[in-house]
Amino acid sequence: MRMLKIFAIGILLVLSCTLVFSQEGTATPTTTTTTTAQNTNSTQQVPNIQGPSIYVQNFFLFPEHPELQLPAGEIIEVLLGFTNKHQLPSEEGEENVVPGTTYNVTMIFASLNHPSDFRYFIQNYSRFDYGVLVGPGEEATFSYRFRPDPLLEPRDFGLMVHVIYEDINANITHVNTFFNRTVEIAEPLSTFDLQLALTYVFAFVGIAAGAFFAYNKASGGKGIEMANSIRTSIVESKNTVTSSVDEGVDHTASFLPASLRKKTPKKTRMNSSQ
Repeated sequence: MRMLKIFAIGILLVLSCTLVFSQEGTATPTTTTTTTAQNTNSTQQVPNIQGPSIYVQNFFLFPEHPELQLPAGEIIEVLLGFTNKHQLPSEEGEENVVPGTTYNVTMIFASLNHPSDFRYFIQNYSRFDYGVLVGPGEEATFSYRFRPDPLLEPRDFGLMVHVIYEDINANITHVNTFFNRTVEIAEPLSTFDLQLALTYVFAFVGIAAGAFFAYNKASGGKGIEMANSIRTSIVESKNTVTSSVDEGVDHTASFLPASLRKKTPKKTRMNSSQ
């Protein structure tokens, strides 16, 4: 009897374990399916970003600074030429002709970088949004402007200018760095340079002093003698006037014209006999 109970309990334990394992096995495929669906959705949300398209040609131009000497503190303009090299289908309707795609030029932005390592950014410039469609065989020109900081030291820097455009037929975003070179940041043209002005003043004073000493040497010291003689004559005339005043002499008449001078009447001696 006891053996039958033990045997029955063992059968119940085996059946319960089998039920548990069967439930876990049915739940596992459901979890795997959910994870796969989440990964699929996340993959669809990632944008397709690529480099420049082989069907797009870009060129640049700095109209006011063709030598790439950019004054600090001034607005710099760079022009981007955009050409869509896709061709339109012929009017005859040839077979197997794939119509050319249209590009949407969305934005242009730039940065000033270290000349030796472009990974180090000195300045990040504003982004310009455009949203201009350029169809097959069409060309367009875009203007982008930026302003180097006026406190930048005049030296070489790295300049990078990027354009982003979309292939609206294939849903592809292209990024092209159409300018990636070293430029020279120059001194501002309209800023008054105090150091330069002082240099000019000291140079003028030095030239004047050199000219004076050269003239004096060429004239045998006559310049210094003339200055000394003028100084001596001024001192002597001052002493003369002072001594005359002290003696009570009236010098007023000497400064008047001859017609206005007072004539001193002559004193006549009276005859005692009269």
